Amino acid sequence: MLKAEYHQPATNFTYLSMHGAKNYPLFKAESSLDIELPDGTDDESYLQTLAHYLPFVIQHDPDILFYLGGADPYAGDKLGRLELSIDGLRRRDEYVLDKCYQCEIPTVTVMPGGYGENISDTVEIHCQHHSSREKHFRVGRRFYFRESRRQHADEESPG
Repeated sequence: MLKAEYHQPATNFTYLSMHGAKNYPLFKAESSLDIELPDGTDDESYLQTLAHYLPFVIQHDPDILFYLGGADPYAGDKLGRLELSIDGLRRRDEYVLDKCYQCEIPTVTVMPGGYGENISDTVEIHCQHHSSREKHFRVGRRFYFRESRRQHADEESPG
């Protein structure tokens, strides 16, 4: 879920890109797994596709996951060609963050694009995205690394 063009030609990254097949740019950087979605893809189709392909990323046991959950799949986006609702985007974010939390994968979220006809929709989507993050990783909810990560870190620590 990290844009491939930012880190090419890195070989130790796994990229999953779910995007509109006909969206800008015309020529896209190649990812480990490119999922081109047809125009008009709705909440359920998008979420089913995500549930099918996210395990591909998780099976690689990532040390960290960079999650770019943009607002451009929103039905009201001027440039996007997908038809997700604000609730569908919330469900997308919660699904990804739930899986990361369950699998103890440290996660970085960033605020990628979105060009809603109504700017308040884009703002709501981005706020909701970060609200989901806070809900999953808020203070007081302990996050433990898998034993193998802790052990590996101990072996590499100085002194």
